[in-house]
Amino acid sequence: MCVLFVVDDDFTYQRIIKLMLAKSPVFKNVVNFAEGNSLLNYLNNNKTDATNLPDILFLDLNMPDTDGWAVLNFINKNYYSFIKPIKVYVVTVSIRKVDREKALNYTFVYDFISKPLYRDKIISIANSFYQKSQLED
Repeated sequence: MCVLFVVDDDFTYQRIIKLMLAKSPVFKNVVNFAEGNSLLNYLNNNKTDATNLPDILFLDLNMPDTDGWAVLNFINKNYYSFIKPIKVYVVTVSIRKVDREKALNYTFVYDFISKPLYRDKIISIANSFYQKSQLED
């Protein structure tokens, strides 16, 4: 099973994700970050430790201080220093076409999802990770 990191300053959203996943435990572990800076520090400190890096990252764009764009730029700059790939899914309230296009220009961003995020979508993302992992083995 893979590890999911959720980066969002909305604690209600974090709680909803947790409740949805309690009914369908498709991830080994789910770690929440309330802002981008704590995630950046974590990633920087664990980039050579595969067990502590996420397999999948749900990232909000609009957060105070260190926003999702800063996180995307950090991952882009450091992507090849991570011991394993991180699949990023931008999950945001933004419906702006320019945000979607900009986010999807990052090669490690797999989808741009406008909130709300539904349980079926989360399960689909997890299943696609597992299917790809089995093909690579």
